Amino acid sequence: MLINSETFKKLRKSKGFSQQTLADESGVAKKTIARIESAKEKGEPRGETVKLLAKAMRVEPEILAQEPESETVREQELQKIGLRPVKLVLDGETILAYGLVADQYGVETTQILKAAPMFFTLLAEMSLNERRRRLEEMEKNSENFPGHFRYIPDYESAFWAEKSSVNSRDLFARHIATNNNEFSYWGGIESYFFEEARNPFNDFLIEQAKNLGPDNEAIDPEEIENFGNFDDLPIFNLFEKYRKSLTGGSARADYALSHGGIRISKIPKELRGEDEYVTSRRVKWLEEKVSDEDWDNRLKINFDIDKSPEEGDTENV
Repeated sequence: MLINSETFKKLRKSKGFSQQTLADESGVAKKTIARIESAKEKGEPRGETVKLLAKAMRVEPEILAQEPESETVREQELQKIGLRPVKLVLDGETILAYGLVADQYGVETTQILKAAPMFFTLLAEMSLNERRRRLEEMEKNSENFPGHFRYIPDYESAFWAEKSSVNSRDLFARHIATNNNEFSYWGGIESYFFEEARNPFNDFLIEQAKNLGPDNEAIDPEEIENFGNFDDLPIFNLFEKYRKSLTGGSARADYALSHGGIRISKIPKELRGEDEYVTSRRVKWLEEKVSDEDWDNRLKINFDIDKSPEEGDTENV
């Protein structure tokens, strides 16, 4: 089996092994380890030797044959210091949202990513606390309760269904039990909290956005897109005014940020400003980042994504 000498040496050091320690752990002679590392090209030790060395370093034998700059070798090095690379596929609008938040609050995108579990937990628990508070109100005013659950005919069923949902941290209230032990989705129930029938977590988020007030420029409650699906959170258009100031209202400049791979943080300092001259230069710089071909094809790409099989060749679907 093949071993890349540079990769082998790099991994040995990243695991904290000296040649002697690795020899003791693996049962492979130190002189054999030294000979492998001194080879200028890929060597081919016995298969059993490679397996013993790989097992001692807790890697797959195939990794030892890879180039030292390979992604797999890099992952092994990162794991040694407690890091793990994460591969995500995100749409351009989501990536731009991270950029807008980072830019407006003066934080790094990695800080937002690290804090995301805490922020989500905080909002989720606040939502559940609000539902608990509503339950207390319902208990005191039971005569007003049943009307808000159109498919649950009596107070007792509705109250205990909601209480059970909250106690189990059923955040989206995907299932609300009815009298006959069947399940009714929250979307089929008139929301107790707000005017429209959405899931309770979305209700809570939308209400919080509305509480920010009409002069808030971070989230515009009137622009919130909510589809009422249990697996979809509402879409908040973040910092729309600031986004338009960056692009000068140019659709092509905006496309550079949302689809062209240009990060806000990469806009040169000399192009950051609000006066008319700087704005015009910034808009021109952004527009130039979108090739004529990409700009001309943008509608075709969107059309192809949305096109149903009946509207075109099924082999491209």
